[in-house]
Amino acid sequence: MGIKGCWTCRARKVRCDLRKPTCTNCAKALQPCKGYGMQLSWPREGNKRRALVNRDTAGLAKLSQQYRGRGVMFLNAFTSDVALADALQENRELAHYLHTLRVPHLPILSQSLLWEDYQLFDYFKETKTRILAPVIDESLAHFIMRMAISNDGSSVNPVMEGIFALSSLLLLGPSKSQSHKSRLISMLQKNVTRMDREGVLQNLIATMLLYQCEVCNTAEPGGLWRFYLCGAKKIISAASEFVALYQHDCAVLMDWIYYHEVMSEFSLHHWAELSTVDGFCKGPLAIRPTNIIIDDPIAANRITCPMDVLHLVRNVCKRPSTYASADLPYNNTDMERLQQFRQNIYGIIGEYGTFHEHLESLLNRQDMLSCLYQYAALIYLNRTVSNVSTSSFSHRRLVREGILLLKNLGFCESAWPLFIIACEANEDSQRLQILSILADTNQEIEHRSNHIPLMQQMIEAIWNQNDLAIENYVGYSKILDAVVSTAPSLPLFA
Repeated sequence: MGIKGCWTCRARKVRCDLRKPTCTNCAKALQPCKGYGMQLSWPREGNKRRALVNRDTAGLAKLSQQYRGRGVMFLNAFTSDVALADALQENRELAHYLHTLRVPHLPILSQSLLWEDYQLFDYFKETKTRILAPVIDESLAHFIMRMAISNDGSSVNPVMEGIFALSSLLLLGPSKSQSHKSRLISMLQKNVTRMDREGVLQNLIATMLLYQCEVCNTAEPGGLWRFYLCGAKKIISAASEFVALYQHDCAVLMDWIYYHEVMSEFSLHHWAELSTVDGFCKGPLAIRPTNIIIDDPIAANRITCPMDVLHLVRNVCKRPSTYASADLPYNNTDMERLQQFRQNIYGIIGEYGTFHEHLESLLNRQDMLSCLYQYAALIYLNRTVSNVSTSSFSHRRLVREGILLLKNLGFCESAWPLFIIACEANEDSQRLQILSILADTNQEIEHRSNHIPLMQQMIEAIWNQNDLAIENYVGYSKILDAVVSTAPSLPLFA
């Protein structure tokens, strides 16, 4: 038999024919076949090689008399723990033990970092899901931190400097962050010619962290985010011929960039200043290639916003071609594609009845936010392309369930679905709920709180236009274009 065989035959010490799922011996004996996989077991008494505790008495002399009789040293207890326990139990003076605890840092971080830099890195680790919102899955932050500590001989690479810039902005303010941003921009200028995969990824992440700094900069909000997002698009365009960027190890990074690209296209689509739209970077999107298939549905939607929603919004907000008509911006192929995305989303949430049963199956906040994006995408499609009446049952159902889900969330870190659903509130009770959600969101999301007042002003302006246009119908897109264009600069609904 050797070492092979099912665990039942091994215990019986008989030869096993290795049949699966049940071997012949177990089938004939009518016994459960325990399989061939690895099994865990507790060590037997006296097995020193697999002992869970150290019974070596050589070091017991170092312990106080109180612990010598036990004959056991727990592996997670240090001599400092034992000394402190002695002092506590004997009521001795504790001055010797004050301020002796040291929080360990990652051993792979450069020893040349200053203590302030360690604090900034720790801040990013602790608040990563809030900083990178609405991407609340930790896989993106883990990938960014992994790239930050993959030094190539230098003490700090661009990704680490980007983390310092973003953390110092949120923790210490824009003035403290400026030095890190300046150093990062200088590093990017020196590394712009790097075309190896690690160098390209570092430059790409660092540029997106600069973009995130502009998104989170509540003191000086403006349109500088467009510059850094275009920079990321140019890096992708320049490196696409030399480096395979879209692979499984960095899929969440590319999806994150794609999300922000689609949200920027939404802003441009409803922005009336043509010079801004024409001057925006027209590089290729970081869209997931068709040959990249991620079987795990959780891994496939780690950026919170489902891919079908992004594809739908991207196709609705596509920039018109030279030959497109203003009255017919979508051809038959576009309409078929949008219809397919619509069916995919309805296949998840259900097209008839209430959504309450679907809501009860949502396990966590990320699932609820993903569902919110799906409601908002269908509402947006109804209003812009399908021309569905706002009084129709299907549309009122989406609005009602969307507001209910917002209420269950309490606050919403995702600006786009909050904006789309809130604009559809036509009843006073719904509008009061939306205002309450906006107030809670403004309080919870401190690092982007200045975006909420602007969004609230636009939502209330759209409510006013909807109320004033009861007798003379004005199209949804026309109102949205006019209100969004009243913002001081191109707004971002990320």
